[in-house]
Amino acid sequence: MKILETEKTPLDIFCEASSILNKAVEHTIGPNGLNTAVVTKDGRYDIINDGKTIIEGITSLDPAISPALETLKQASFETNRKAGDGTTSTTIIMNALLQGTKSWMNKYSISGVTARLVLEDTKNRLIEKLDESKIMITEDDYSKVAEVALGSPKYADTIADVYKFLGPGKRPVLIKSDIDNIEIEKVDGISLNKIKIVSSLFVNTKEYHDLDIICLYEPVNRFQEITQFLRKVQQTGKDTILFYNQLSTDILENLLFNYSNGAIKLIPVCLGGYGKDTYKLMQELSDYTGCNIIDNNECKISEPSKIIFGNASYGIVDFEKIILKSSKKIEKNYLFLKDKSVIMRVGGTNIVEREEVYRRIEDAINSLGNAIEYGIVPGAGQSYKDLIQEVNKDIEIPDFIIKSMNTIYDRINNNTKINNDIYDSAMVVREVIINAFSIVSQVITTNVVIRENIR
Repeated sequence: MKILETEKTPLDIFCEASSILNKAVEHTIGPNGLNTAVVTKDGRYDIINDGKTIIEGITSLDPAISPALETLKQASFETNRKAGDGTTSTTIIMNALLQGTKSWMNKYSISGVTARLVLEDTKNRLIEKLDESKIMITEDDYSKVAEVALGSPKYADTIADVYKFLGPGKRPVLIKSDIDNIEIEKVDGISLNKIKIVSSLFVNTKEYHDLDIICLYEPVNRFQEITQFLRKVQQTGKDTILFYNQLSTDILENLLFNYSNGAIKLIPVCLGGYGKDTYKLMQELSDYTGCNIIDNNECKISEPSKIIFGNASYGIVDFEKIILKSSKKIEKNYLFLKDKSVIMRVGGTNIVEREEVYRRIEDAINSLGNAIEYGIVPGAGQSYKDLIQEVNKDIEIPDFIIKSMNTIYDRINNNTKINNDIYDSAMVVREVIINAFSIVSQVITTNVVIRENIR
């Protein structure tokens, strides 16, 4: 490794990278934010309004700026990962904080350590005020929250009705479709949450018909036996869901990853969120689909000829949820399997429209789901303005922090007239504040950049 030879300080580097990201997405914020045309790999334009999608592909040929871009992008993506929205808001506030902190430190000869203490204290007080001010949502407000993310009242009532049917703590499954509108299907089947898909093959939610089902409970660390087992699976030639315990080893996951991207139509699903109840869950799955549980004194993975495959007539798989339907009706009361499920199929008159509608509805689903679980605050950037004013009453905050927090409100207000009767998810606002302030606090206390030698 060696010190990066450049006249720019680390703070200069991150400020420049942040400015690049901000310019790419600042116009998209708010219900009436403008679109961006992004060139795709196949040489066409995607016309989109989604901040995360826009900044995902932004790179730089500058060896100093490029890694800074990736670092700041990950900070914004963290908001989206936890809250399902807020990438653009995080990017805008993060940039305003970085530029403001740099000017403040230079003007008053403030050290990075002192500036970090001010930012950390402000962040903690903002979160405290947010938690005190949020209110729990009622069903009457569901449409209003959905409307903020959608940018229009169209589909807001539809999404609200879906959540009224599902109840708290549950999310619908969203699928891209060839239809011209939105299609809602209430599923009489089973629904599994808290899952993890190993293979990167599944970028978008997929629908399947006539699936094989396998349940593998015990940890497996025998390369030869796993390979033999996978060859047995390959012989069926059908799409196969493999449910397995989170205790299974890295060897298993690596093999599953390779096979699921190869000849075997394998969908490896880790039941990682069920803990001690995993075996009970697998018993219900095996009973419902008609398979046996492998490596639990019933059938060993070393005896592939004795493996009994289950079957599901229909299934939907995404990264966090699976819906299965069997040809037989559910007659017994399952503890884990019986649940309400909703499938939302989203389309448009063309690919460009479908992609835009899909992203907007995805944001609305996440925003409303979080609002139901974690409460709401004033929308359209008003909450950021209110929070910073409340904190400023208790402690004197530097003007640049106040202006930084107001950037969301100002930007949305430039795009559209503020409607005081709309709300945002408190969780989204919380994650925006945490991630924007946290990354800036780290950057301003960085004094040198070291990079690996590139051969």
